[in-house]
Amino acid sequence: MGLLLQWRDLGVRLRGEAGAPPVVSGLNLDLHRGECVALTGPSGSGKTTACLAPFGLMNGRMEMTGVARFAGLPAWNQCEQTGIERVAFVLQEPVNNFAPHLNIISQITDFNAYITEEKLRKWCVELGLDDGSRLLRQYPHQCSGGELQRLALVAALAQEPALLVADEPTAALDATSRDAWCRVVRRRCECGLAVLLVSHDPQVLAAVANRQIPVGLRPIPLADLPQNTVEMSELADDVLLTVQLQDSGSAQLPGGRGCLTLAPGQNLTVTGPSGVGKSSLLRLVLGLPSPWKGQVEWRGKGLCVWPAPSRARLSSVMGAVLQDGRSSLNPQRTALDGVSAGFRRRGNSWRASRHRAAEELAALGVPTECWPRTPSELSVGQAQRVALAQALACEPALLVLDEPTSAQDLGHRQRVVDRLLLAQRQHGTALLVATHDAELVVALGGPTLPLLPAGPTPTV
Repeated sequence: MGLLLQWRDLGVRLRGEAGAPPVVSGLNLDLHRGECVALTGPSGSGKTTACLAPFGLMNGRMEMTGVARFAGLPAWNQCEQTGIERVAFVLQEPVNNFAPHLNIISQITDFNAYITEEKLRKWCVELGLDDGSRLLRQYPHQCSGGELQRLALVAALAQEPALLVADEPTAALDATSRDAWCRVVRRRCECGLAVLLVSHDPQVLAAVANRQIPVGLRPIPLADLPQNTVEMSELADDVLLTVQLQDSGSAQLPGGRGCLTLAPGQNLTVTGPSGVGKSSLLRLVLGLPSPWKGQVEWRGKGLCVWPAPSRARLSSVMGAVLQDGRSSLNPQRTALDGVSAGFRRRGNSWRASRHRAAEELAALGVPTECWPRTPSELSVGQAQRVALAQALACEPALLVLDEPTSAQDLGHRQRVVDRLLLAQRQHGTALLVATHDAELVVALGGPTLPLLPAGPTPTV
């Protein structure tokens, strides 16, 4: 079939960083109609930048070199979607696929006023969203990350694109939902859709990709990790966190279990299908708005939602890394400054804090050229690791993690696991983790809490 997308010696670098290596360099690609080509490589290698920069969708500091042509024209001319050919995007962070102030179906019909709700519901069902009528009328904040990722594909298909650019589109999905996503995309490719895919998931690559192009495969040496540890037997055998659950609205606990407890140095992994309420449960623990109802106690004392004083006092001992890593970071602080601030709160000097922050970032595989960058200039995987470094810097008694490896390749996933286990040994940090990653569940060990769907929920 005909050639649709072509790159020749594509390169991207950040203006003002003349001495730093380019974010992307020397990429060549030919993508034909009906074909899926996947960009692969470690987190932070420039895969997302390579997909978005040719269409003018990166921040103003990005400078592109080389040639990028779509349907015979410069790629950036296609962003206005004025011609017959269309480009649709499914972005890596689920919430970024939709504007927050409109419901889902309103945003979809903005792109295609002639699309029928019946067809949208059909696509929802094919993607495992059986309650499509309700979800289409919800606002983005009322959907889980996994639901938003699948709805983003529905919105993209509704544009009737010639090219779909999908960046880690299954990171928030459980295995069943991931397989449904692959079947839908594969069928569309058979009908002529071209797909430019970014993914770390070998199952997705095997299911949909015709070819794979490695990007930025440069090794990052492992940093030496500190060895001073606290034996688990030395930790106080008391209850750190108690959560008395009352109602979730959309999920249920196995065996009628309604009380969760966590002691210092222990961990609990929350599992379950996409959209069942794992993130909502973590938000309840963190005191953020959540559909879950219940009472949260810290060392026997009840906690109210933010910004209650009882919550504010815990800011230095309860760390969190949310599913969207950038939302855990100050958008105006550089990576190094954000992590240094955590060490400063522990009473370290400015110089010592900077030194320890550099060690922590290196241990998590964040390249040195990324340390002076703000969150918007980091890849999603890098931002996720910076957010973890910032949380670990405070030596928290409890660390709440929502899909902490969703944007990580295999090597960086292992770094994340190593740092979490080290924090348990060193400081007795308790871990409350929500994840679809079966390998992460095994690596962390400890008990799991599988959430189960409770059936359809009423229309909001």
